[in-house]
Amino acid sequence: MEISITKPLQLVRKKINSSSGSIIMAQSLATLLLFTVDIVFARSFSTELFGTWKQLLLISNFLLPLCSFGVIDGFKYFAAKEQKDWKSHYLTSLIWLIFIAILLVIVCLIGGGFLLSRFFSNPLLMDVCWVFPLIYLSYSFSTSSKYAVINQGLEKSFLKAMIISVVVSSILFAFALLFRGRLSQVEIILTLGYSLAFGHISRFLFMHYTLRGSVNAFVGFFDRIKKFIAYGFPLYLTSFLTIIILNIDKTIVSYYTGAEGFAIYSIGAKDIPFLSIISSSVYQANFPKLVSFYSNSEVLQAAKLWIRLTITVSRLTYPLILFFLLISEPAVIFLYGEPYQDSVRIFQTYLLVLLWRNNYYGALLSASGKTKWITIYSVIALVLNTILSLGFYALFGVLGVIYATFLTVSIVNILQMRHEKVLGQTFMEFLRKPILIFWIALILVTYFLYPVLF
Repeated sequence: MEISITKPLQLVRKKINSSSGSIIMAQSLATLLLFTVDIVFARSFSTELFGTWKQLLLISNFLLPLCSFGVIDGFKYFAAKEQKDWKSHYLTSLIWLIFIAILLVIVCLIGGGFLLSRFFSNPLLMDVCWVFPLIYLSYSFSTSSKYAVINQGLEKSFLKAMIISVVVSSILFAFALLFRGRLSQVEIILTLGYSLAFGHISRFLFMHYTLRGSVNAFVGFFDRIKKFIAYGFPLYLTSFLTIIILNIDKTIVSYYTGAEGFAIYSIGAKDIPFLSIISSSVYQANFPKLVSFYSNSEVLQAAKLWIRLTITVSRLTYPLILFFLLISEPAVIFLYGEPYQDSVRIFQTYLLVLLWRNNYYGALLSASGKTKWITIYSVIALVLNTILSLGFYALFGVLGVIYATFLTVSIVNILQMRHEKVLGQTFMEFLRKPILIFWIALILVTYFLYPVLF
């Protein structure tokens, strides 16, 4: 069935400027803090200590969230679908997270720190293992609260909470820097871990206060947990697959080129956080609305909204991609120096992948509750990206790995749009927007002519 888009884009822009705008600003603050902290720590700490800090972030941002087994994603979905029971769903998720945190403490008692230290080849992790259950609990609590306030249309509360969180973490980070001469390495890492945790805690407490009210979450607790896991577990598996997919290129390059080649590649193959923040924030702000459309059997309305959001975000991200493409060489050399000149073309090529960073292409599958298909498409992406990366590396060298990623993302996103029955109309709506075609053409022309003209 043809999807007709009649509402003006101004309505969507208004949505982005309000709810999505608050989320964008909040997440930009967190990204800016970590970016600044990385620069300061790299210059202030030893290589070993800075490496431990990066491992702490890696574990906190990628491994610990997986311990929830998809319950947080399940809460986000059912809180939007069953609006009357959102508070019971919210408190149920918090109780589950406390239970998992207790299990993590037990894991630390029976040798979890030893396993981390061996896996990451870093003895310091054995002595700081105890901070991870606290980071997990605080981060997970703040994530559940974020979804709850967004679901209730209180995005400005999330922004205020993030400001408080950044201030709290900054003060504690500054303490670690000022007294680093008096603290041991273990004490410094623990202080940094507590800085992350207390930042999350302060954010959670502020948002939780805005959601105050009592309800008996123990009544029907296990039934809700079963629903959460049934919905969220496929997304949980997808998270594992995504981590693997995101590191296929790095693994292949590291294997074939060694440490020096990998260093050059890692500098160039970087995401632009702000582009990801725009698309993810718009998706998060509108996810409850998409779920509501599906709950009311208004499938066409959900598709219309998704297409309008994709077009609007593209208007914002495409000019930014061109801008970063044009300044890529002076920016890379200024930040990292002449030895990383070869990273420039890698960075430019990676920018092509970001053409697809204009929305979440599994949004409609997620909003409709068909999360198993998201896992299926992740498996397809994993297999396809592995095969193409190996083949393209043999043909084109390091750039071939990024070409493989671009082709994989393109194919999988097209398949998902076809599954969601929005492929044809999305294509037609892009054709009706000459400015978008202009930006895409200009980006591609600039990419291919850059080595000749500059």
